[in-house]
Amino acid sequence: MELSEIRKNIDRIDAELIKLLVKRFELMPKVAAYKKQNNIPIDVPKREKAIIEKKSTELKELGFNDSKFAHSFFSLIIEKSKEIQRRS
Repeated sequence: MELSEIRKNIDRIDAELIKLLVKRFELMPKVAAYKKQNNIPIDVPKREKAIIEKKSTELKELGFNDSKFAHSFFSLIIEKSKEIQRRS
């Protein structure tokens, strides 16, 4: 496989990742409304830790054993999600 073809595949995957992130972030106003209605705080550190640990385990099971990356990546997604909830 040529490098240009590999890069095209990477570009397609990146485009899908972006679409999925946008879909995830679009759900945040609904999460914020539910939390507000049910008196649930936006910040739930115990849940955030559980999510990060679960995703790190899932990545490891798929052969990507880099818990530092998993922590950074999902922490960033969670922080952005909370930011969107606060603005909603």
